[in-house]
Order: sequence, then structure tokens, then C-alpha cells
Amino acid sequence: MMWPLGTSSSHSPAWTRLLLTGTLLAFSTCSASLELLSSVSLDPLTEGASAHLPVPRSLDRVLATSWFRGHEVRPEAMIFSPEGLPGPGHTGRETLDTQGSLIIRNVTTLDAGSYMVVLETSRGRRSGLEQIPIKATYDGVQLVTFPGNRQGILRSELNYSVILQWAALITPEPVLRWTFNGRPRGTGERLIIHRLSMQDLGTYLCLAENSERVYLSHPVTIMLPQADVEPTEPAPISQKPPLSLSGGSAIALIMAASVAGLVLVGSMLFTFIQKLSPRRSSRRLRRLSDVGIPAQKVRNQHEPRPSGWQSERTPGSSEEGRARSAQGRREEAGMAPAFVFTRRLLLQFLLFLFWTNLGAGTKIITVLAPVQVSGFLGENVTLPCKLHPLEHNVTVTQVTWTKQRQAEPARSVAVFHPTQGPSFHESSRLEFMAAKPGEKLQDASLAVRELRVEDEANYTCQFATFPNGDKSARTQLRVLAQPQNKVETLDIPLSPNPVPVARCVSTGGHPPARISWSSDEKTNTTQVPGPLPGTVTVISLLILTPSSQVDGRNITCRVEHESLEEPMVLPMTLAVSYPPEVSISGYDDNWYIGRREVALNCDIHSKPEPTGYNWSTPNGTLPVSAVVQGTQLLIHTVDETINVTFICLVTNALGTNQANVTILVRERPREKSQEGSTIYIILALVILILFVVFLVFLLIYLCRRKNSRRNQYSPTANGTVIYSAVASNSQDPSTEGTR
Repeated sequence: MMWPLGTSSSHSPAWTRLLLTGTLLAFSTCSASLELLSSVSLDPLTEGASAHLPVPRSLDRVLATSWFRGHEVRPEAMIFSPEGLPGPGHTGRETLDTQGSLIIRNVTTLDAGSYMVVLETSRGRRSGLEQIPIKATYDGVQLVTFPGNRQGILRSELNYSVILQWAALITPEPVLRWTFNGRPRGTGERLIIHRLSMQDLGTYLCLAENSERVYLSHPVTIMLPQADVEPTEPAPISQKPPLSLSGGSAIALIMAASVAGLVLVGSMLFTFIQKLSPRRSSRRLRRLSDVGIPAQKVRNQHEPRPSGWQSERTPGSSEEGRARSAQGRREEAGMAPAFVFTRRLLLQFLLFLFWTNLGAGTKIITVLAPVQVSGFLGENVTLPCKLHPLEHNVTVTQVTWTKQRQAEPARSVAVFHPTQGPSFHESSRLEFMAAKPGEKLQDASLAVRELRVEDEANYTCQFATFPNGDKSARTQLRVLAQPQNKVETLDIPLSPNPVPVARCVSTGGHPPARISWSSDEKTNTTQVPGPLPGTVTVISLLILTPSSQVDGRNITCRVEHESLEEPMVLPMTLAVSYPPEVSISGYDDNWYIGRREVALNCDIHSKPEPTGYNWSTPNGTLPVSAVVQGTQLLIHTVDETINVTFICLVTNALGTNQANVTILVRERPREKSQEGSTIYIILALVILILFVVFLVFLLIYLCRRKNSRRNQYSPTANGTVIYSAVASNSQDPSTEGTR
């Protein structure tokens, strides 16, 4: 309902309602720029597949598209900026197609979750939320860590707690074992390091083994934080931008604010005067009534008198006067709503002008650059850097690139002047990609040719602008060298102590590769300079004690490096040589005189194969009835000469070993054991005893049952028969009858 000015004070003043109308108009104008798009639901993807997040095609003309990780628009989560440049959330596997849709290659469980798309269209800004569900595989299970890890790297300060947890469900339930740098560290689904120390820094791996197979987790390497890396968080989209006005926008805003202030002040004065006038009139009427003058007479004196007015009253004149007075009051009261409507319309127009100029004058000037860029040794890489947006009244006076390595001060490496052109202070391998003398300076992307290890550093791109001042962004350049990996067995010397049995080598990597073994045995890892300057060769030795149980064992060497999309697994089979292991079989402790065709077998485990077998006795000669046939000793007829100790001696390239057995010849065959018949006799006695006990209990039961029947009908001494109680359906108690 519209209230006229001068109404009761119980209602809100008109000027406050005007402010509320303007606020609502401004809120609706601002909030209308964002419109939520429908979300696209994808089927669960498997690790290694590609995800495609499309942009809705039913929209009006799309001017720019930007993508963010998560369900919020945060600068640090930007994957692609509206200009199509990679942002801090870009991992190198994301691309944009011609329609602005996001494509992610080789997805992992870390890519699962929400993705926000922001579209700049002809009707304003719109946003949408999309999901990527990913089904995890058991090979390379991701570990849940606290603090969180990024691509297998967990950074934490010393003396803080670190938690690693296996989160995959496997049937049948496996046994979980943890390793640290290839050495056993613990068991269970959770590994807790209560106070992190320097000795705890390294690579952790979880092995899950059940009756079907062995599952490996993705390794997690615990490192200290990098104090020298401070990436810049570009903010092309800010929820609370700073106010920056200049030129015509500022003048228009000042004029709009001045006019709006005058209108509000005038409205307040008008409302105050209109409320004050009825009060003064009412007070004057009360004073006149006190002195005896009727109020109606006073009102008639103040009314305007038209010409021809007579004091005499004619019939009907009272009704006509009252009608004219009511019409006049309605006309006077009708002026207030008209004024209110006009004032509100004017205020809405001024507020619209205010927000229009504010939107036109507020611009976020920022430098867009990725947090990290990676390049391979000897190849070319580009460090993107753009100023966004570049207004007509903003002038770029110079662009400077500085380089800062760890524990070194920052120094200038490249400068570009709009008129003088580029200037490089250190290297001739630098080049500005888009900046040209005499042209508008907005893109200061820098190319680095023939990457070297010493090029790895933090690079800062700084725009000097007028009148906004300096704007900068920092990018970390990572130089990678992909290593060459191999695994090989070693010549194992005969030793009762642990010795190296296998070697895994990662040659020429930068940064150094991480090597781990599937075995829980002891390892020894060293680093030496690689073939190229700045590269590192990592050598890892697996140490075991040579034995027959180790020979033929399958193990794997796992090499991880930033240049590899997934860890490289190198399988191998251990080949361990060992001296002969000898034992004798065939003697059953029942050799008697006259027994024929018996034999002793010399059982041998040897690598390499034995070179000779030798059967003998302590006195050096074999009995006449004993004949050697390779690993067997045949005895055609047992006699008293066989009652000796036989020795089997075996030799191979690594050594000699022997086994012996003593034969006890009996005069007659040993009687068969009576143990079996004794067991049967005992079993029969137990069954007989149980049967007798059963018969006794059965006789007792029958006797008691017969006596109970006799007691139910038994005559007394005087011939009276006593009947037992018979249950009835009535509620009367049981009675006894006598006969």
C-alpha cells in the first residue's frame, strides 16, 4: 500500500522507504549478473581415462570462459583464465576445445570432485557447477594423508604430526605393511609419525597382501616446506574489488551523488513541514475554544469567500459546502502520493545512474601468470605474463623480468620499453614473445631457449603503469630432465652375511629420481653426478643373504620422477648361486638280514649344478653288496656289512657339502606296531561302558514311571478310593470324591 506524506508516525517515514527501494533496486541489479547453469552429471570414470566437461550451447553469445577447481571462484583454484591462459590450478593435463569445454587427460582419483565454469555472455556473467566421479583402481592406491599431499609430495615442518592412511576396501581383507625408503616401518591401515624429525624425511609406501595378490599404494614423499617459493595468486575475478574511478566516470558519480543528496534533504524538509502544519492549527483551535469562540466559526473565517456570498443560509447550502470541503481535502491529499511517486522515480533513476557509472569506472587491473611452469632440459619454454584488462586511460611505461634463485638476491634479467624495445642483462637465450616497440604493451610473455639447470628459479613479471602504479606476478620455472632407468642382477659372492644382489639405476635425472623396491629387505641408495651438468644419477642396491630360498624370487624396482606421467616399474628375477645343500633319504629303520633291493638317495639342491657325487663310509670303502648309481646307493641284499654309516659328498663350483645316515641291521623284521589294535580295543570298551550306563538309566526311568501310575489309583486301609484332581473348564476348585 502507498502511504501519503503526513500520515501517522506509526508508519515508516517516506524517505526511509525511498532508501529501501533504491537499495533493493541496486541489489537486484547486481545479483542479476550471475545466473546458475544446470550441472552436467558424468558416469564414473576409471583412472587413466579422459574427462570432458562441456559448456552449455543454449546460451547467448559467450564472450569468455574460465574454469576453476572446486565449487567456489578462488584465484588459486583457477585452471584457465578468461583469456585461455593456464592458471594456478593447471597441472599440464588440462586443455580447452574450440567451444571452451574443459578436457582432462589421464584422470586420477585426485581429479574427482567439483569444477566451476564462469561464462561472460552478452547478457552478463553466468556460472555452472559440474562433477567428475572417478572409480579408483587397486594398482597404485592413493593414500590419505594429513597434512594433504600434492602429486605425492607432503611438506611439513619438523616436530609436527604426520598421518598416512590406507583408504581402499579390498576383499578378502589384506595384511597392510608400511615401508620407509624400502625398509619396514610398521603394519596396520594407519601410520602415525607423532613428531616429525630429519630421520623421518623420505618415501613411504604401503603394501596390501591377501590370498589373491599384492597391491601397492602410490608413494608419498615427506619433505620440508620450500621457504623460497612464494607463488603469486592472480585474481582476475574478485568478489570484493577495490574502487578505482577516474575521468568522466568520477565526474558523473559526483554529480549523481550531489543530486541524490539534494533530493533526500528536500524530501525530509517537506515531510517535517507537512507534519508541523496540522499541529499548529489544532493548537490554535483549542486556544480559541477556551475563550468561547466556536471552532466552526474560526474555520469559516479562514475559508476563502467567493463573490456573491451571503450570510444567510439557504436550504441545501450546508450539504453543498460539506461536499466542496471533502473534494478539496481529497485534492490536497492527492498531491502527496503524486509527489511520492515522482520522488521515487527520480531516486531510482539516480541509483541506476550511480551503479552504471560505478560498474564502468571500477576495473580490476591485475597481472595474469601461472604459479609454476615446467620445461625439459635443452628445450624451449615460455613464461606467460599478461596485463588484464588494459584501459585506455592506463599507460604501461615499462615491463621488467627479475630472477631469484634459492639463497640469492633477485636480479633483473629482461626489460621491455614501449619505445626503446627489449633489453637483456644476462642471457641471449631470452626473448619477448608478443611485445613489439611502438605497439600497445599488454603481453610480456618471456621465452627461454635451450633450458639449463641454472635457469630454474622464481621469475617475477612487473608492469609499471600510470596512474595505477606497479603490478606484478611471480612464476616458478621448473627444469626437468627425464632419467634413463634400468635394473640388473649382480654377481653374488659366497658369503654368510648380507650382500648386494640387485641394482636399480636412474641415470641423468633432474630433480633426482626416487627409487623403491617391492622387497622389504635392506637397501642402499646413493647419488652421483649425471652425464649432463646439473643432472643426478641415483643408484639403489638391494641387499640380501644368499640362499636357496632367495634364488628365483621375483622383485620389482619402482622409479618415480616428475617427468613421468606414472611411475616406471622394472621387474626382475633374482639368480643367487649357493653351495650344495645335501640330505639322504630311503632308510626306514627296518633293514634286516636278508632283505633285498633297498636303496639310499642323495637329495641335492645346488646352483650351479653339482660337478661330482661321492658315496663312502668312515673306513673309506663301501660294502660289497652296495653299488653306486649316480645319486643313488643300491643294496641288493642286506647283511651284517651294511651295519655302517654311509656318507654322500657333493661338490659344485662354489663348494662342497655332505650328509650321512647310520644303518642299524636287525636279525628279523620288526613286528608291526600294536598301536592300531590297542586303539580299537579301547574304543570298544568305551562304547560298551556307555551302553551299560544307558541301560541302567533306562531301567530306572521305567520303574519310576510304573510307581507313579500305581499312586494315581490306590485303595486305603478302610476301602476308600482317592481320586486325583481332574481339571475342568469351570472356575470351581478341584474336589475329592469318596466312595
